[in-house]
Amino acid sequence: MKISHKLFAILTMVVLVAILLTSPAGAETISVPMDIDGVRIFVVVLVNDKRARLLLDTGAGITLVEPQFAKGTRELQSVFTQQLAGFSQASIRRVSLTLGELTLKDVLVGVLDMTDVKKRAAMDMNGMLGEDVLCRFRSVRINFKNKTLELER
Repeated sequence: MKISHKLFAILTMVVLVAILLTSPAGAETISVPMDIDGVRIFVVVLVNDKRARLLLDTGAGITLVEPQFAKGTRELQSVFTQQLAGFSQASIRRVSLTLGELTLKDVLVGVLDMTDVKKRAAMDMNGMLGEDVLCRFRSVRINFKNKTLELER
């Protein structure tokens, strides 16, 4: 079947318009490096300018980090959180969180000693990236081929 040049041009325009309509003007995608360890996905971020390896946990309501990432910050509140090791008390603090090229200031996170969690789950991590941060983005995509977490604003 041979398609005329005119029909091909019209089809091309329709496809381009559809792409433009589904990608909002000014949409930006941030790529965050990730590691895949079995069924677990970890992202590499900066917490208060310190490199951290966080477990991607879409079911976690709050992002958690270990105490060394919150040095020099002030406790805002104390809360109980349920982890693999049972219930623990976390300190809520404000930190800066750098995801790829994007730095979010004054992000509320839970600060928690995760020694028992890491032992029980046999994981090398510094915390968990939760839904509270992920929901700030229009979409969140896991790109397994490029080993990146793609966050669209």
